[in-house]
Amino acid sequence: MPQRSVVTWNAMVNALAQDAQLDQACAVFNVMPARDVVSWNGLVAAYAAKGHFFLCQDLFDLMPQRDEVTWTALVSGLSESGNLHEAKLYFNNMPERNDVTWNVMLSCYAQSFHNHDQALEIFQRMPRHDVVSWTVMIQAFGQQGDVGEARSFFDKMPSVSLVSWTTIIVTYAQNGYLDEAKSVLEKMPLWDLVPWNAMVTGYADAGHCCAAKDCFDTMHHRGVVTWNSMI
Repeated sequence: MPQRSVVTWNAMVNALAQDAQLDQACAVFNVMPARDVVSWNGLVAAYAAKGHFFLCQDLFDLMPQRDEVTWTALVSGLSESGNLHEAKLYFNNMPERNDVTWNVMLSCYAQSFHNHDQALEIFQRMPRHDVVSWTVMIQAFGQQGDVGEARSFFDKMPSVSLVSWTTIIVTYAQNGYLDEAKSVLEKMPLWDLVPWNAMVTGYADAGHCCAAKDCFDTMHHRGVVTWNSMI
């Protein structure tokens, strides 16, 4: 290409970063004739996701300007790489937080078995709750085995997505509440493979072979997980 725009340069940096070629991404970034906030965001997110906290911090401090995407990418990357303490520090220092950033922090703590109390604290601090927020909390309670709280949160949802239905059914099934799981499954407005797989697996694990077979025979489609559960 005889002449490259900043969009083209950004695409190159992001492609290398997403392919875990951080040294090459940084090399391209360093020779860019002009950079915008997208250029910086791509590299910050890549270093954060790989857990390179100090390099990420250096880049963040050097940025001439930051936007919500910068902060969210940093918090998300640090969270995903297991740097919860650093992620929370940046989250607390954000000048403004959007729904995505709140949900990133919520998911970060909810996915860690020992941090469910902090997840609930963040949920209570959130100015707004969307379907993602509610579903994350249902999953967190399910991982704890607190099926009652999981169902309580499900029932309080202003609107329910397919993922939310699936999450509560999987929560019931994985904790051995198969009758409750089946009851919710029968009310589910749309068919989806994941909750049916959870039901088949739940019945099979509990030794209810006939119920597992009946559920298997009722399924519209079957995947590898379904067949493995029956085997």
